[in-house]
Amino acid sequence: MQNAHIQLDGDHEMGLGFFIDHFNGHIAISHDGSYQGYESMMYIVPELNFGVFVTTNNRDGGDTVFDIAEMVTNIVTQSATGPSLENKNTQTSASQPPQSKTLEAGFYAGRRNIIIDKTPSGEFVIFTPGQAIKQLKQVDSDSYQIIGEKGDIRIKLTQAIDGFRFTYNGRDSANVFSKLVTTKLTPELEKFLGYYKVETTKPKIGDIELQYSPELQALLAISVKHGFVRALKVVDENLLQVQGYGRGTGTVFDFQEPNKLNALGYQFKKISTEMQ
Repeated sequence: MQNAHIQLDGDHEMGLGFFIDHFNGHIAISHDGSYQGYESMMYIVPELNFGVFVTTNNRDGGDTVFDIAEMVTNIVTQSATGPSLENKNTQTSASQPPQSKTLEAGFYAGRRNIIIDKTPSGEFVIFTPGQAIKQLKQVDSDSYQIIGEKGDIRIKLTQAIDGFRFTYNGRDSANVFSKLVTTKLTPELEKFLGYYKVETTKPKIGDIELQYSPELQALLAISVKHGFVRALKVVDENLLQVQGYGRGTGTVFDFQEPNKLNALGYQFKKISTEMQ
């Protein structure tokens, strides 16, 4: 859980199901979460035998939950310099700096879908489908400020993953938006497309439709009830996975039973190949 299995960039890694962050040189295992009406955030610092969990019963309180959990963890870890910071400070100048990345236009998958485009004049713009287009201004080698936002909001390129994360007034967000993994539609994948009805008496999650976008060359899962769209990638013969790194991503769609879908803790039954 606290050993790095996926390197995202800088001080951000992923263990088995958890994020690995660093506060004042201390390793902090973290994960956030959400459900209808709830938001939560947790940090655990094993070296200090410390943990904090903050939750709210209001979806609008998500940013406040993260701020409180991060503030408390920062205060506690400031009491003693952690070993990872000491090691970083003693590194010699002979060590090679990470190779810088360059921003690329394209479709990026994560907690929401984001498109970065390049104008004829060579400037980058960013937008979520259906939302306003905003200009990006490069402020250093690996970050771009979003013009027109309240506060200092930037995208920061990740070193190990072909993608980026947001920073809010200097604070990194753990979620990574990764460059879309394209998929060629084969007859084997085409049989998964269609409308899936959730089999429960209390369908909070709602039904799901699976489509293929020729424009994006990607499989898409669409929540009929909530309207969100997630790009999927193939991980096995009967398994698809939501693309991106962070909360709300990484979910596996299991099609091992004919005309059945297991995902998000629910079972769905395929009732049509067309949208209802």
